[in-house]
Amino acid sequence: MSTWWLFYQQHRDTLRPAIVDNIIKILSCGLSVRGYAIFRCSNDKCSHTKRIYFSCKGRFCPTCGKKLTEQWIQKQQTILPDPPWQHITFTMPGELWELFKLNRFLLNDLSRLSANTLLKFAKNKGITPGIFTALHTFGRDLKWNTHVHLSITLGGLTLDHRLWTPLYFPQQSIKKRGRYGIIDLLQKHYDKLIFPESLQTIGATYSGFTRWLDSHYQKTWIVHFAKPNKNHKKNVSYLGRYIKRPPLAMSRLEHYDGHKVIFNYS
Repeated sequence: MSTWWLFYQQHRDTLRPAIVDNIIKILSCGLSVRGYAIFRCSNDKCSHTKRIYFSCKGRFCPTCGKKLTEQWIQKQQTILPDPPWQHITFTMPGELWELFKLNRFLLNDLSRLSANTLLKFAKNKGITPGIFTALHTFGRDLKWNTHVHLSITLGGLTLDHRLWTPLYFPQQSIKKRGRYGIIDLLQKHYDKLIFPESLQTIGATYSGFTRWLDSHYQKTWIVHFAKPNKNHKKNVSYLGRYIKRPPLAMSRLEHYDGHKVIFNYS
């Protein structure tokens, strides 16, 4: 019996359907169960044939994911404008991660909140910048870690779309606005939240929860402003490798004995 099947039998009640679907794709990739194409020689006297089994085309597949990543990068390179760009990473305190893990509907708002933090600042200057975001829910060690990657043009079109005007974003102001957005999001959805065991007491009342959130609001949250790049190409390539490839590249695997996986990260 396969290790996956044993794991599935043990955790089937808590596994999301998307996880099961992707594991099935990976395990069946390149096998006859996915179907195949038969190639024959154009010479009628030649009896040689070759079967090519279909891949799963899953983004989490170590084989297929790399190809899909390269295709995604190439597509973005052709459609994005070419002025200077800056990459910004919005993080949050680790104590908040579990709330987003248990309440996944909140994840839909994180990219919007991060983008609006910068778009509102730009709008006040009469400028519309180019921007794209990517939500990431784990770090290189594969532990849950909710954060948003954002790339934005260092400038934009004036509101009449006639001129391009340079624009730089103040780090301290953006940090404060981003922090407020997440705190406000959690407060607004208090009645829908599922609390982890560690926060059951704190989340028992709205007032207790808001006091706890306020204690985190008073702290400094890391919002990393990378060094600006002269165009979008470096940012797109970085994001493609970071968020589009499978969570664990084959090159990072050190050992697997059928029960435990050892991999490296930095």
